[in-house]
Amino acid sequence: MSGARSAHGASQINFVFKTKGRVLVARALLNTMTMTFRTSLFSAALLLSLGLAACGDDSESDEPGGAAGTSTQGGSGGSPSTGGSGGQPQAGSGGRPQAGNGGGGAGGGNPVSAEFEALKACRAPDPCEKSFAQFIENSMRNVNQADARCVLRGLRDRTPGLYEHGTDHTFSNGSIGANHLMLVSADGGVRYARDVYGRGFETDPPAQRCQLADPSFFASCLTALDAPDGATSDATWSCLFGDGDVLEPSRLNWFTSCVAEAPRCE
Repeated sequence: MSGARSAHGASQINFVFKTKGRVLVARALLNTMTMTFRTSLFSAALLLSLGLAACGDDSESDEPGGAAGTSTQGGSGGSPSTGGSGGQPQAGSGGRPQAGNGGGGAGGGNPVSAEFEALKACRAPDPCEKSFAQFIENSMRNVNQADARCVLRGLRDRTPGLYEHGTDHTFSNGSIGANHLMLVSADGGVRYARDVYGRGFETDPPAQRCQLADPSFFASCLTALDAPDGATSDATWSCLFGDGDVLEPSRLNWFTSCVAEAPRCE
């Protein structure tokens, strides 16, 4: 009897130990699964944060002027404009270089003539857009034929109004030139102001009162301009560019009987 009780007790002890062992194994498995899950969450969060940071860098570099240097505004290395201080000079409007637009290079500087500005302020018709003749690197001639034709016709016909013409010599590190402003009367009288620019030209010549050249002079200029080689011929160039060169702003031969006189709006 006692032997049966002993066997029964032993079996109970074995059952307890087996049960506790299973519980321990189950706990161990649960702890392992919990650690694995936490590790996976941490890894996923880390990867997500790295992905967001990478996206942020890409979006910044796509913006103009971003860190990747893809800006198309204000970047360096672009093509220089007329009279710029680097690269090859470009054909332009032949006007006085303006601060901040890449023009002028070493040649800009002196302010616009006060007499030129006074004459420009006159209330008068503007029969034409500004015309110009531009010499590039002492070799290439550039003329705006349509506007030049309008100006020459207006002067030939003595059409009253305010006319402007530019003569500019552009080279790789600057430009030298002049803007010519004319207030024309029906009788051929003209108030004329010449604004020069370029290194060494800090003083503008005085305004003048003149007579326009004979109508036949402007007619011959128009004939030369309308010829097949009109934009570059010597005859056209002599008429539209005058006597300027690399060292001196142009003077035009469009006037006679000139005397120095302050501008008047008449």
